[in-house]
Amino acid sequence: MNKIYTTKEAAAILSIKLRAVQTRCANERILRRSNKYVITDEIIQRWKQTYYEDSNATKRNVNATEGKLHMDLNQFEHRIEIMEQQIQKLYESNQSLNKVIRMMIESKDE
Repeated sequence: MNKIYTTKEAAAILSIKLRAVQTRCANERILRRSNKYVITDEIIQRWKQTYYEDSNATKRNVNATEGKLHMDLNQFEHRIEIMEQQIQKLYESNQSLNKVIRMMIESKDE
């Protein structure tokens, strides 16, 4: 015979909040007796399996996202290097232009 668990017991077994168990019960339309959900071993096992699969899918998504972020970070760092080089070239060009302008002003004054 299947043992029947309270929502509080189910929450403890699954290591989730009581409200999460109540929400699952409501979403899955779990049978009620005397206004209490009838949570069996089978339901607990199904929820454990679902949680395990969801948890693995989440981990895969997180790993993929971390990989993408790492790639994005490398691209970002590369772009920063390019911009720093461009800034340096602009600075040098600006210095050269200022020098030419000073020379033109000096030659005009003479």
